[in-house]
Amino acid sequence: DFISELDRLESLQDGLLENVKELEKIKNSLVDDKNSLETNKNELVILGERLEAKKDLLGGQKEVKYYLLEKTHGQEAKFQQLLAQAKAEQAQIDADIVYLEKIAREKLNRKLQSGELKSEGLIWPVPSQIVTAYFHDPDYPYRYIFEHPAIDIRAAQGTAIKAAESGYVAKTRDGGQYGYSYIMLVHADGLSTVYGHVNIISVAEDQFVTQGQIIGYSGGMPGTKGAGPFTSGPHLHFETRVNGIPVNPLNYLN
Repeated sequence: DFISELDRLESLQDGLLENVKELEKIKNSLVDDKNSLETNKNELVILGERLEAKKDLLGGQKEVKYYLLEKTHGQEAKFQQLLAQAKAEQAQIDADIVYLEKIAREKLNRKLQSGELKSEGLIWPVPSQIVTAYFHDPDYPYRYIFEHPAIDIRAAQGTAIKAAESGYVAKTRDGGQYGYSYIMLVHADGLSTVYGHVNIISVAEDQFVTQGQIIGYSGGMPGTKGAGPFTSGPHLHFETRVNGIPVNPLNYLN
């Protein structure tokens, strides 16, 4: 009869509902398994990148060793002289950055007040996002000379360097064939960025650049123009500073 049919349909509906719930559980389980596999896959990719970065660092250290041996002819006195020069140069660079940052900031503030400039966050200055040495990295090969106030980003020799944010070019230093070359930009919110081991500089001091604009080309190969005496191979040395004080770039990059 009608009542019996309703009971049968209700019972069938309950059964179907249970089947749907069971299928939902299976689906969720499969999604979890898929997510787990994706997570494991991503972790493997990250581990692979870190391994490649360590290989880069090791290879760079070997190149530096041969370069230093050739430059000093294996003599301790010449090596110590080179070391002293590098420390003095780094101290001068730090002093220049702090001083010039203040001067360029005055010009930048005028542009900010006019509404011409807004902070949009930092973009990566080279296509790669693989970090081969971290901010104050304990494995940095030259930590006995100076702390590493930056991250090193993998970049083949001659890679285009882009302005991480719009701002003024506060300093360009051409170190020549054997010295250290770098570019410093001053941005909004007390932020400045420094790009080191630059092989070719494409901007001039006091120039205003926009985010993503090419400002130079990377170097870092020992013995090449702009690399400086202490470098771990081709890469971009990238610093971020707030009011002249080095801070971890990974906290600011998009």
